[in-house]
Amino acid sequence: MNEVSVLGIAFDEANDVAAVILSREGAKNVVPIPIDINEGITVIRLLQKRKMPRPMTHDLMFNIIGDLHHKVQKVEIDLADDQYVASVLMSGGLEGKPEDKTISLEARPFDAIAIAIKSEAPMFMSEKAYDKNSVPLVMESKEKDDDFKDFVQNLKASDFNRIERQTAEPEEEPEGDPDDEPEE
Repeated sequence: MNEVSVLGIAFDEANDVAAVILSREGAKNVVPIPIDINEGITVIRLLQKRKMPRPMTHDLMFNIIGDLHHKVQKVEIDLADDQYVASVLMSGGLEGKPEDKTISLEARPFDAIAIAIKSEAPMFMSEKAYDKNSVPLVMESKEKDDDFKDFVQNLKASDFNRIERQTAEPEEEPEGDPDDEPEE
């Protein structure tokens, strides 16, 4: 298992689907896990630490885990029959009587990811799942990126004045055709 994190959310509104994008640190490939659009919005809210007026399902799960004096240790994501499966691993026990026992709860990948984000627990994905379902992360070429950085770093306030003057409307021309010669 390798540690992964949420790189972002991709939305396809035309088909009413989304994907949570998981990545290993420094990887050139990412793994999109299909979720519905509402779940995508939920992940964004979790990443932004925005509170909802009423508890969501992952809030309820997180509160139950805490009230039972357990702590989420990690989330694991794997493949079984070409389907993503996930487990939430927790440990703990009654207050004053800590247990070394780890409990593993099967969960949908979205629910496990939401719990991991909410509890700030690490997420892991099996090598098999990562390799089988990863796609290249498309990025701008380094050359274009460096050119843009150079442009921005060398930009001066006077450059904006020059741009403004170039786009300003030309002064009005005197009436008449410039090719016409004045009559004597």
